[in-house]
Amino acid sequence: MKRIFILMFLTFLITKGFFNCSSEKAEENNPISAKFERPDSIELNLRYRDASDSEFEESIFEDPTKLAIVVVDMWNSHTCLTMVQKEVGLIPLMNQVLEAARKLGIQVVFAPSDCNIAEKWAGKPQRTSVEALNHHPLPPSNGFQPEKMPDWGSNCMCPVTKLQPGTNNPLIECKRGQSHTNQHPDLVVKEMDMFINADGVPDAMNTWGAPGQQDLYNLCMDREIEYILYSGVATNMCVVNREFAMVQMRRLNLKSVLIRDLTHALTYNGYNPDTKKLDQNFTPAYGTELSIRSIEQYIGPSINSDQILRYVSEN
Repeated sequence: MKRIFILMFLTFLITKGFFNCSSEKAEENNPISAKFERPDSIELNLRYRDASDSEFEESIFEDPTKLAIVVVDMWNSHTCLTMVQKEVGLIPLMNQVLEAARKLGIQVVFAPSDCNIAEKWAGKPQRTSVEALNHHPLPPSNGFQPEKMPDWGSNCMCPVTKLQPGTNNPLIECKRGQSHTNQHPDLVVKEMDMFINADGVPDAMNTWGAPGQQDLYNLCMDREIEYILYSGVATNMCVVNREFAMVQMRRLNLKSVLIRDLTHALTYNGYNPDTKKLDQNFTPAYGTELSIRSIEQYIGPSINSDQILRYVSEN
């Protein structure tokens, strides 16, 4: 009888979760476990460049709930297949960083332009949470105008091996893909994320109060967000010049920061637009580096993604 009573008592303890070995094992194997303790502030080392192109850093400490990460134009396809390959290469690290950001309380915001977001995500929490934000009228622009915008742009990143006959212009022989219709399906979206209305706005750099800009501004005002961290493509195009991108949000007195290892420029490959000569050293990676340096000097600082990931791995 005594043995039966002991067995019944042990069974009771197990069913009530006093011995939950499996969950402990799962937490050991999970790099972002349920035991994660969110820090009150995180340090970001902002990298700038001065007029001589020399880099320098400024360290800030911010409440992570007062930050947002905007993911720009991570499309499911692109008219240049080489660009698709570069974009897809960003996704594994981007998913890791976004998951770490969620754990830290950083708001994840997706902004895939020209994808009919308002209709595709209608009624879903990623849109209804945006629509539930208080409306904050945009103030007049502060007039911020970069002395120089990142350039070196091309509509194709396939290798250039020839010039157009009788000219210094590149002969583009692009491996054509299909136009995008949605955000890339491998990019993980969670219920607490947001989609701003980033659908097409002509002349976005000279537009004021477009839906995507208004959505992002409403979020920043409601959450008292001062720093917006930008990722996605293209570094020298939509990341800086869309209505919700780095330049326009600076015009709203917000601080725009580039995550430099979560972006890629759309640039020439094998042709140097500055010298107008064939140049195998001018690769997409080099064009991206030039674009990042230009942003750091004229638009806003950059960080590396490990400045976010380290807070998750440390815990």
